Amino acid sequence: MDQVTTLVTPGQYGRYDAFGVLIEFLTPPDGEGGYCLMRGTIPPRGAVPLHGHPDDESFLLLSGAIQGLVERDGTFEWFDIPPGGCVHVPANAKHAWRNVGDEPVVQLLVTTTRLGRFFREACRPLAGEEPLRPPTPEEIERFLRTADAYGHWIAGPEENARIGIRL
Repeated sequence: MDQVTTLVTPGQYGRYDAFGVLIEFLTPPDGEGGYCLMRGTIPPRGAVPLHGHPDDESFLLLSGAIQGLVERDGTFEWFDIPPGGCVHVPANAKHAWRNVGDEPVVQLLVTTTRLGRFFREACRPLAGEEPLRPPTPEEIERFLRTADAYGHWIAGPEENARIGIRL
């Protein structure tokens, strides 16, 4: 098979609604090993709830005002990420994100193809410029079932409330 350098066009590898966070694949999450590159957009005042998974990921803040959550010695602490800041999240580290501004946060996400496939299986695919919307109970159930199959840890509403995220 010939290897060809490709200019990726918007939506070429798929766009997904991850409960109000837009995930756009910039490389396909196919194959084993290797990496997957995505652009994630968190709406103003939106959040990614507390979770953990067996895949490393690194985030580069492209625009917006965001805080990340880190756990140290059993205590959670929010920290500001500066413009252009890069955050590495090791496998199984509990983490969360919150947009503290009035503009969308856009991050570049580098992770495993395995985590990319999780997003593709667990989240709602978007057609064209279809807008984000609240998930249905069935979509929440599919997400949680898929997260369990991939070995993810997902915090419940009470745990998220303790760190300042309301679901």
